[in-house]
Amino acid sequence: MMLDETIKEKYEIIVKNNAALKANEQELNDTKVIFKKYKNQSEKFDEILAFRRFERDHNELSCTGKKPISPTVFVKSK
Repeated sequence: MMLDETIKEKYEIIVKNNAALKANEQELNDTKVIFKKYKNQSEKFDEILAFRRFERDHNELSCTGKKPISPTVFVKSK
């Protein structure tokens, strides 16, 4: 009788842990999708910034495009 109760309790714990793991896995997958979205937007933003940066030529009044020194990184604050 005691063994059956112990097995039942352990099974309930396993079921609860499994549900929590599935919820965490779904949250992780959702976060990955959001991260990819922001990463693509950040790369596009870097291209826009690179296009807007320019170097002045001392001989002429022309401008040339310049790549950004480092990529722009957005950090979510707490």
